[in-house]
Amino acid sequence: MKSSLEPIFKVRRAGSDWLKYPIPEPFTNIVASIIEDIIAIVAIFIAVFAPLLALFLLVCALIVTALLLPRIIRVMKRSFARVRKLFTRGRAPAY
Repeated sequence: MKSSLEPIFKVRRAGSDWLKYPIPEPFTNIVASIIEDIIAIVAIFIAVFAPLLALFLLVCALIVTALLLPRIIRVMKRSFARVRKLFTRGRAPAY
């Protein structure tokens, strides 16, 4: 089951990384990394000791991901458009 859900969580993770990594301060990135590690450890314990709760949380995470995915894609498209505009200023884009 994990392998079928892995792409969904990779997209969510890529979107959240895309939003947090442009921030130059190291403190925010360190705190975000520590929180992600804590969440992973807690998730493992929940999966081992309360599998029904883990299943419920998985379904909730899928719903939240489905709701946030359009927003993440929109932000990434805008960011790519800004970068493209920066590098193709005054020239036709080379597609």
